[in-house]
Amino acid sequence: MFMNNTKENQTGRVDIKDMEADILEEMITYIYTGTSPNVHQMASKLIAAADMHCLDHLKLICEDALCSRLDVASAAENLILGDLYRARHLKQDALTFINL
Repeated sequence: MFMNNTKENQTGRVDIKDMEADILEEMITYIYTGTSPNVHQMASKLIAAADMHCLDHLKLICEDALCSRLDVASAAENLILGDLYRARHLKQDALTFINL
């Protein structure tokens, strides 16, 4: 991005408008450290960012966090997230929970 003749290269700045600041910060933390310390608090939003930026391992971490706290209140949302972001394990766990 900074190597080509782009606006980002010319300004030295990248504008990210489709992500909340705390989600971006968590994603950058993951990129640099391989950990996501706040994943349990923001997994439903972080999985979208991980999917958008092809961070498959972060996506799996989010999926595991969401599956670990699956309950009546979150089952439908997790099913939607699993389908939307092709998170097979999350989708299957939510379907199994709903069918019980």
